[in-house]
Amino acid sequence: MKKIFVFFLLLAVQIVLAQNKMSPELLWKLGRMNPVGISADEKIVYYKVTKYEVLESKKKSTLYALNLTDGKVTEVEKALIKDKNISPDGISLLYSAEVKIKRINGKDHYPELNNSNAFIYDNLHHRHWDSWEDGSYGHLYISSANSASDDSKNAVIDIMKDEPYDCPQKPFGGDEDYIWSPDSKSIIYVCKKKFGTAYATSTNTDLYKYNLESKKTINLTEGMLGYDTHPVFGSDGTLSWLSMKNDGYEADKNDIIILRNGRKINLTEHWDGSVEDYKW
Repeated sequence: MKKIFVFFLLLAVQIVLAQNKMSPELLWKLGRMNPVGISADEKIVYYKVTKYEVLESKKKSTLYALNLTDGKVTEVEKALIKDKNISPDGISLLYSAEVKIKRINGKDHYPELNNSNAFIYDNLHHRHWDSWEDGSYGHLYISSANSASDDSKNAVIDIMKDEPYDCPQKPFGGDEDYIWSPDSKSIIYVCKKKFGTAYATSTNTDLYKYNLESKKTINLTEGMLGYDTHPVFGSDGTLSWLSMKNDGYEADKNDIIILRNGRKINLTEHWDGSVEDYKW
């Protein structure tokens, strides 16, 4: 009797495994879940689930809200999350957009050849992984947070005007490369302010501080020669970021630096690990 039971148990396991065998068709049926954000009161987590219809070449995304108090999940139309790019005082919006700075396209030099797809380079840098350097750069702009009409376009400010540099950084940067100060009076952003061959051979990104009142920009990490990235303010207003020591060495040790009373303090200097991410 025991042998018969074991036989049927093994048979049942094989059937279950066969039914759940991984296949391309099964993978396409699975929903892809992506985080959207957390509500301003930190009580709701929003996430999106995308499902694909392979035969129809279509996809459908559904937005859900998870209530952290009771664990209930509901389908919603809109995520009511706090936008980190709106200044803490709610007045201004910070965003990145491409602007043409350099004449690199063939038609930039020969307007009559409007269909030309040639690029003209006289030095590095000519390519970011999968995209050509086309003379356009990501710049940071400030506008009214309530700018729903075209009338507000006159108030838009390019805080990197005419600079042939990118923020966010290419190819892997995102909106974590720029943040508001807690008092809404300044912006901290990551940028490698080098051009051409110097840009291609360097890993020296710096943190820059743009003052909205004076419209002046200062380099907060001057003399720090490696990557300086991921700026974050603590609740007491202390600025922190990740920093590498050496230029040209992108696999260098990442340390956490804080700026307090004008002094830079390396919190992980005597730790032999490298920091990937951190939170206050």
